[in-house]
Amino acid sequence: MRAATWPDVVRDRRQAERARRYHRSSWHFSDTFWRADAAGRPVRVPELKPGPEHALERIAVFSATVRDARRPAPERAVALAWLLHLVGDIHQPLHAASRVTPASPRGDRGGNDVRVGSGTLHSVWDNALDRSPGRRQGGGRRQGEDARLARADEWAAQLPRRYPAERWARWVADTLPAHWAGESLTLAQRDVYRDVADGMPLTPAYQAWVRQVSDPQATLAGYRLAVLLERLLGAP
Repeated sequence: MRAATWPDVVRDRRQAERARRYHRSSWHFSDTFWRADAAGRPVRVPELKPGPEHALERIAVFSATVRDARRPAPERAVALAWLLHLVGDIHQPLHAASRVTPASPRGDRGGNDVRVGSGTLHSVWDNALDRSPGRRQGGGRRQGEDARLARADEWAAQLPRRYPAERWARWVADTLPAHWAGESLTLAQRDVYRDVADGMPLTPAYQAWVRQVSDPQATLAGYRLAVLLERLLGAP
């Protein structure tokens, strides 16, 4: 779990040399740009594209690095941390979609330009599992990140019981990250912007909806990550 959060930890500009060496903001997402037509239906905006280095491109690069036992161990370790992180990221709908509006003609940066409550629409979805019910707010004697990881571990233990892998065999077996991003795009277009607008308060109903979408997505990401790691690191 610490390795999976490391690509966010190295964003910290107070550790300038570490951030310069390891942080790459464009690697965290692979946006498809879209707008709503007059009838509210999603329409792609093909003239807008992500940069050359993005989450899907990096998943392929890091998978090759992790698989190659001839690469130096530190290089493979960094690649593995990114791979753990990006498989999760690409299952978060707003890491695969950017909505184009008159206020955001070049996309809303995965909901980062949409203010809801005291934060952004993107942060609401990024932090969905932090708000999930059943996770204790204390974590015993643990503090800070240790407490967050303990709560995450507790919640992660519950999700497979609610969403057993055998029910999703067909989806778990889909090993193409581009398909995962396509699913996230559909969720963004269909679910994320439902009953939400810039500047609106974050209602309890919307928060419940975020959990309803995010919990199965996080579980599916975990199953797919397990399959990917077994393929890359398992016995030949």
